[in-house]
Amino acid sequence: MVVCDLGGYPVDAAAHARAAGLPMSRIVVDAAHGPGGDVGRATGPYATCLSFYATKNLPIGEGGAVATYDGDLATWLRSARLHGMSRDAWRRYLPGGSWRYDVTEIGLKANLTDLQAAVGRAQLAALPRWQARRAELVARYDAALSGLVTLPRRHPGHAWHLYQVRVPRRDHVIAGLTAAGIGTSVHFIPVHQLTGYARLLGPDECAAVPVTDRVADELLSLPLYPGLTEADVDLVIGRLLELVA
Repeated sequence: MVVCDLGGYPVDAAAHARAAGLPMSRIVVDAAHGPGGDVGRATGPYATCLSFYATKNLPIGEGGAVATYDGDLATWLRSARLHGMSRDAWRRYLPGGSWRYDVTEIGLKANLTDLQAAVGRAQLAALPRWQARRAELVARYDAALSGLVTLPRRHPGHAWHLYQVRVPRRDHVIAGLTAAGIGTSVHFIPVHQLTGYARLLGPDECAAVPVTDRVADELLSLPLYPGLTEADVDLVIGRLLELVA
C-alpha cells in the first residue's frame, strides 16, 4: 500500500498498515511533500520516496530520493536507477578501478545527476531556515483565517509544503484572487474525475465517493513559500476575506 504525506502532513503509516492488515514491510510512503517535516519513520516502511522538484520544500529542480531500512532494496535501487549495472562509471574510473561491469537485470536511467546532488547538499543547510519561515507564514494565515474558512489539519511534524484551505464557491474565489494578481492552485483533482481513470474505474466507482467530490470542490492552496513577505500574506488574507464574505 502507498500512503501519502499530502501537503506536508505526515501520514500515520503504521495506523494505515494496521487498518489494512498489512505489515510495515508492505508500506511505501509517498513523502514528495515531506522534506523539512517528520519523514523519519522509526517503525520502518518498506520505502519512503522524496521529491526535489522546483516547487518542493527542498528545491533542486528535478529528481528525488528513496529512503529505506531494507538493505536488499537499497542494493537493488542503486543498480536499477542506472540501467541495472553492477558498477557505475564513478567507481569504474576511480584509481584502481576496472572497466568491467555487468547488467544484472534490466533497469532504468533514473539517477539524480551529480550536479543536482551537489545543489541539494548545499540547499540542505538552508532548509531549516526555510522551514522556520514557512511556519511563521502559516501562523499568520492561521491567526487571520481561523473560524472563517476551514484550515489545514495540524501535526507537530507538518512540513507545510502546502497551505490548503476549504472555501465555499472556490472557483469564484480563485477568479477574484487571480484578478488581484494572487496566484493559487488546487491540490489535487481526484483521480476518478480524470478522464483516463474515470474510464478505467467506470461510472459506478466514480459515483461512490461523494464526500471526496464535495471536499475537492472546496480545496484551495494559498501562496506559501519562504520568500513571501508579511505584506504579501496580508494582501492574500484581505482579498480572500472579501471574497469569502
